[in-house]
Amino acid sequence: MLLAIFIIGLAATAYVVHAATQAATRQALEQQADQTLRHAKDALIGYTLGRTTSGERPGNMPRPDYFASSENPANYDGQADSGCLDATRANGLPLKSAGASMRCLGRLPWRDIGMLSHTATEHDPLGEMPWYAVSANLVDPTCMSVINPGILRMTYQGYVCEGATLPHPWLTVRDSRGNILSDRVAFILILPGKPQRDQQRPAAGNLAGVSHYLDTLVVPESCLTPCVPGTYSNADMDNDFIQPGPAQSASANDRLLYVTIDQLLPLLERRVAQDVRHAINFPNIYVAYGFRYRPWMVPFDNPGLWPDHFSWTGLQFVAKGLIPFRVCTSNCADLNKVVRPRVEVKQQVVNASGTLAGVDVQQYLGYFENLDQCTPKSLPTSSNNNPNFKCTATITTGLASGVSSRTVNIDIIGMQKREQFDDATVNSHAKRIFLSKQGSYTVLTVADYDAAGTKVGDATLGTVASATTESMLVYQYLYPILPQWYLDNRWYEYMYAALAPAYAPGGSMDCHQGCLSVMQSGNVKADQLAVVVMSAGVALNQTLLQSAPAFSASNPAQVRNSADLSDYFDSEFNVTDNLLFDYQWPATASFNDQVVW
Repeated sequence: MLLAIFIIGLAATAYVVHAATQAATRQALEQQADQTLRHAKDALIGYTLGRTTSGERPGNMPRPDYFASSENPANYDGQADSGCLDATRANGLPLKSAGASMRCLGRLPWRDIGMLSHTATEHDPLGEMPWYAVSANLVDPTCMSVINPGILRMTYQGYVCEGATLPHPWLTVRDSRGNILSDRVAFILILPGKPQRDQQRPAAGNLAGVSHYLDTLVVPESCLTPCVPGTYSNADMDNDFIQPGPAQSASANDRLLYVTIDQLLPLLERRVAQDVRHAINFPNIYVAYGFRYRPWMVPFDNPGLWPDHFSWTGLQFVAKGLIPFRVCTSNCADLNKVVRPRVEVKQQVVNASGTLAGVDVQQYLGYFENLDQCTPKSLPTSSNNNPNFKCTATITTGLASGVSSRTVNIDIIGMQKREQFDDATVNSHAKRIFLSKQGSYTVLTVADYDAAGTKVGDATLGTVASATTESMLVYQYLYPILPQWYLDNRWYEYMYAALAPAYAPGGSMDCHQGCLSVMQSGNVKADQLAVVVMSAGVALNQTLLQSAPAFSASNPAQVRNSADLSDYFDSEFNVTDNLLFDYQWPATASFNDQVVW
């Protein structure tokens, strides 16, 4: 009897130990799977934040890696392919790079995103490499031509390329009972796990398609409410995905991790604000030139009024406002390459004929200050102390009858360069002067042409000064340099910066004169700051300044585009003229200002 009891007890103990071991093993595998998904998510976010080279932009996502016939042989090589699946075709092939039927689902392009893995194999028999789905909005820059916070208010109403609505839907993720967790998903990572039922994953030479990795889950009519009965497949092309629960692991074991567009955009904003902060850090960028101060801002006004309000028009300088900027693609730290001249000619002489007779051509001396159409010239006399450059533009609007086009040229050679910056004054911090003492010189030429290309007007402007008389001044105003994607994606509509009085042009560089501070929940987060950059985020229905019940979706607190700062920023500190700024992270429904310092 005692022996029987002992045997039973031993068996029970063995069962408990075995069950505990299985549970511990299962938990360890789940933790490893979650770690793989988090690693992949971080790599994808790092990838999209780093899309800043020519032709790219933050927000662009990689296309998946497909088992596609466009590769010879078809493979899973960890590299993005040329398009997305075509939902109008049974197998999704051939791939397509535009159109309403784009469905972007495939293996994670782990090589492209820098996610190195020693376990990666093409056939991945144990399902250890994530699969990846991404909304076509983030891989179709032709139709989704702008990525900035404004897209958070755009809706999908059917395929429209470059319209006021989204060209493609966001992805949908459901829980194990079919209930929607989010229908605003930017991208999803899916870890397949071990093969289920009829799934086969043979080695290279006969690689399997998506249905042999991702699962289908049936939510029965008898499901526990709330639920949405139906058959849900993670392997099809409907942009709809489901997360199986533990009780369903015998038939579906996909493990999902997703990021919504509402989570991704604030990260993009923060990246862009950091780029702006760097662009206005003149002392670091132009250290070789001895800059001491950051540039002034321009007075706040409707940010949608590009480009008029993003230059020092009329030389308006303020410590808090919109960020003046110019686009540059190469050699942007070389001041001789960033030519934005304002020309002043002394002892002028003007000769004009035809349609230009009586026209004030002097207006064109400052025409190129706001244009990127001046290029350095390589001449035999050119040297570091004798910069040469030429500016050329063609005007086709606002011309007199019979004039189809007007060409404007400024040609500057043999200037003496003053390596002097008036950066210690309060109104000319970024001005370098090239001084010419070459006497008489033709500076400006203007010509009018009719529709047939015949010249119908001609004018020149020059100087008749003697060889020993100062004849011309060229002022080069140096603006912060930002990349083309910043302009193309209209990020300037969201960015705002403040200079501390101590570090504004002419300041003492001593915080006794006044520095900036950032506050979080009433406490000092950071202080003694020289500069703060803010991004406005998407317009909110309610803010800390304008809350419910007065404001709601039908009567939003913020309406854009606007010349009212409270339509962009969300707290009293962030819209008033003081040295304090509010910071919260993550954003909330009533505060989404991004603050970097």
